[in-house]
Amino acid sequence: MTTLRKTLGEALRRAPRERLIAPLLLLVLAVLVVSGGMNADPTPYGWHQEAGNAQHTGYAPYDLSGPWQFRWQWNGSCNSPLGSDCRPGDPQQGWSFEIPARSHPVAGDGCLYLPAGGRGVYAIREANGETAWHNDGITSNVTGAFDPETRALFVAGMDGRLYKLSPTDGSVQGSFQADAALDLAPIVVGGRVYVVSDRGTLYAIDKYSMSQVWAYAGNSRGQTPAAYSARRDVLVFATEDLYVHAVSNTDGHQVWRRKPTPNEPGEPCYDGGDGRRYRKYNYEHGWPVIAEEHGIVFVRLHQPNQDILSAAYWPTSNDAIRQHLQSNPRLQTLFALRLDDGGTAFIPAVGPGGIDTPELNDGSTLGPLPVVRSVGGAEVAYMIWRNGQKCEAGDCSDARWDAVMGEMVLDDNSVPGYHAGDLRFIDFKSERDFLISDEMGSLTVSGDTIFHAHWLALYSYRMTDRSASRGDSYGNPISTERRPPIVNRGSSEPDWVTYSPGPNHHADGTIIQAHREGRTFQDAFWVFFNALDPPYAGGNTYGDGYKGRYAIIHDGTIYYQTNGGSIFAVGTGSSGSVYVPPDDEPGTNPPPADPPPSNPPPTSPPLGAHQIHLPALLRRG
Repeated sequence: MTTLRKTLGEALRRAPRERLIAPLLLLVLAVLVVSGGMNADPTPYGWHQEAGNAQHTGYAPYDLSGPWQFRWQWNGSCNSPLGSDCRPGDPQQGWSFEIPARSHPVAGDGCLYLPAGGRGVYAIREANGETAWHNDGITSNVTGAFDPETRALFVAGMDGRLYKLSPTDGSVQGSFQADAALDLAPIVVGGRVYVVSDRGTLYAIDKYSMSQVWAYAGNSRGQTPAAYSARRDVLVFATEDLYVHAVSNTDGHQVWRRKPTPNEPGEPCYDGGDGRRYRKYNYEHGWPVIAEEHGIVFVRLHQPNQDILSAAYWPTSNDAIRQHLQSNPRLQTLFALRLDDGGTAFIPAVGPGGIDTPELNDGSTLGPLPVVRSVGGAEVAYMIWRNGQKCEAGDCSDARWDAVMGEMVLDDNSVPGYHAGDLRFIDFKSERDFLISDEMGSLTVSGDTIFHAHWLALYSYRMTDRSASRGDSYGNPISTERRPPIVNRGSSEPDWVTYSPGPNHHADGTIIQAHREGRTFQDAFWVFFNALDPPYAGGNTYGDGYKGRYAIIHDGTIYYQTNGGSIFAVGTGSSGSVYVPPDDEPGTNPPPADPPPSNPPPTSPPLGAHQIHLPALLRRG
């Protein structure tokens, strides 16, 4: 950069004005390229990789005003746009298969891409939900990464290869061999792909040549994918020894290494059902989350449930929670570390997350996994965790410590009366027909709309009032209005639907979930499940029920991933079943959330004529 400035200055002094124009423009362009290419993340808006982007913020800048409309459902073999071949009560006609818990769809070039373990990699057309192609030659258990620049899909294989696939037909365009199995999601930043191996090696791979740029040895099994800080040009990931690593993108040298918890990993104590043995304390089932504006990385710890239930009762105020964690550091499940040096930025005033792992009902506890967004120039983080505020507010319909949802402030100045790490409560409509408790999946956020999962359904709420006067208690939360849920319809339970199901997948009347708890859902979309699909497999409702559930938002369309491999698309387009809010629900035209970027995000290019028809035979890379 200094050399460029000197060169530009010399040119300005020595050359006539008319001879400066072209060289000056070139030099300015070179300055922009160099300054932006070193530490900027040029990825356009879109859900292209795990949690949306290389920072894993889980946020999409789209205003999802209603009415919502059903578009299509993909159910493994069910490829009809309206799902008519997935008839309720007929498992022979409609079926699905389980997707690995750590595999979520990403979008780009007109398709969703979904690794399906030993079944290969699927591409699903965004336009109609049909299978565009299927590569059955790759076993991948984790989310892929789509690169808008090269129009390539990068998939981490259990054979230790990072594959570069064509989005047109799924053919292999190149690969890189790592030192061990790749069981963590890759990310793409600029001209490189980054992936962490089972041996804890972080690789930087040139995305064009698929050759190694550098490698960093974590010296312990990798447990999270890397997250990238564009402002600091560093990558952060965690390993089985409970250390968090920050690595320079320049040459792969260690910036810092920190173990934020006093706990030790412990012996392997359970099998997640994916061929991996998990230790008592770990960072699995999540990813680091970068808050760029505040220079923070969030890391979530997974710990045994007995640690939580045997501890003293959790206080309810932010200050008291923080004091409780300072006195009992082994109970901390979420860490906010400074990106510059790995030190503690603040102690988040939250406790544990859900009661079970996403893969096995083993009594383990997930910590909160934040979603980061910027509102009015100030970053905040959204999360769910478990505490007793609900009962203290007068609702003791469930004697357990039920979940609460909150918005965390990240500094001492953005919200009067709050300090960094304090939580503001959010109303998640916890009536009997919209109840979540401790069994919740990962959050995503689009504009002012929050998406999360209970084992019964996938929920969404739009925040309507998040003014500084709200959120100080469970009785005075940030207000919301409900959006339509996505309800799991099991063909083994035909009596719990009080309407005649049609091809539009929208219930204008009441859906009664009779399995175990008899909850009701008003004006819901429904997803087909057959008798062999979770949450009913083996009677393990809770353990399998929210496996892999997630929502991604791409180009204004909402794609719900369910536990049995189904993808369910709703949006605000001009076709499909229209969701109309009930009379007692506020209107669905919310004010804009964040102002749109000055340069509108590009949309994925449409499928070309050569992409419309693909061979019916399964393709091998």
